[in-house]
Amino acid sequence: MQHKRICLGLFAAFAGLVAAESDVTQLTKDTFDDFVKANDLVLAEFFAPWCGHCKALAPEYEEAATTLKEKDIKLAKIDCTEEADLCQTHAASARLPPSPPTW
Repeated sequence: MQHKRICLGLFAAFAGLVAAESDVTQLTKDTFDDFVKANDLVLAEFFAPWCGHCKALAPEYEEAATTLKEKDIKLAKIDCTEEADLCQTHAASARLPPSPPTW
C-alpha cells in the first residue's frame, strides 16, 4: 500500500512540474479580464478536453506559446467544461471546432 502512495505522490509531483513548464496560461473567470488587460496581445483558446480538434491543437499551441513569448505575445486557454459562463460570454461553443480570438 505504501508503494502505491509513493507512486501517486511521484505522479502528482511530476504532473505539477509538467504543468508548471507550460508557456500557455490557464485562465478562469476570475483571471481572464486581468490577464487580457495586463497584456498587449493575447491569443485565447476556448477548448473542451474531449474535443478532437482541441486535442490535436494542444502540442502546436504549446509550441507557439514558447515561440511567441519572445515577442511578448501571450497564449492562454480556457476549459469550457469548467468555465461555461466565461465561454458563453465570449461566444465560444463547445459544439464547434475552436476558433481562437485575439485581443
